[in-house]
Amino acid sequence: MLNFSACGAKPVSLGPLGGLSFDMTYHVTFYAERAFLRFLKKTLSHYTEDDFSADIGCACILAAAAALEASINDLLQSDGRLRHYDELSILSKLETVADWGGVSIAWGNRPWQDVKQLIRIRNWLAHFKDSYVGLTTSSGTWVNDLANKPPKIDPYKELSRKQVESYYQAVRLAIDTLIGGLRPGAESIEAGDRGEDEDIFFVG
Repeated sequence: MLNFSACGAKPVSLGPLGGLSFDMTYHVTFYAERAFLRFLKKTLSHYTEDDFSADIGCACILAAAAALEASINDLLQSDGRLRHYDELSILSKLETVADWGGVSIAWGNRPWQDVKQLIRIRNWLAHFKDSYVGLTTSSGTWVNDLANKPPKIDPYKELSRKQVESYYQAVRLAIDTLIGGLRPGAESIEAGDRGEDEDIFFVG
């Protein structure tokens, strides 16, 4: 059952009518991107680098990628030019929205470089196949010789608080840039109504 008080609204009874009691009905909107971004903001503010563990990093990576995709899906749905966008990868969706808005993406520059890497790490986690990472020394250096290669994805680095913070900021900037391209004059996440501090549910 929907918790109206948590959503900032209360049902109002119309009172008895012919022996029956009727409640008003409400349209409910759920902003998943706000939920994911709020989770990231709360998590990053709560943990330091020293107590930021790999399990927290995994959850944050998945949340950051989900916030990005939810925002892009909203833009695709609102625009209406592409009906079967669910069949596209996250990168293809992003490039489509950027093209529509006249946004030039340089994948070698931030925030797009971080966004692309975030999606890569998200895919690695979401479709996890091999637990073995590599051979490391006692000082934390990956062994690179004829028998051993450094891992393509370094979980110590990618699941750290520092890296998650970088991905979080990159996602927020990417969302702002894409929305600004399609909707010139739209407010930023900080100033507008898309940020993590806004209501996750809208009931009205």
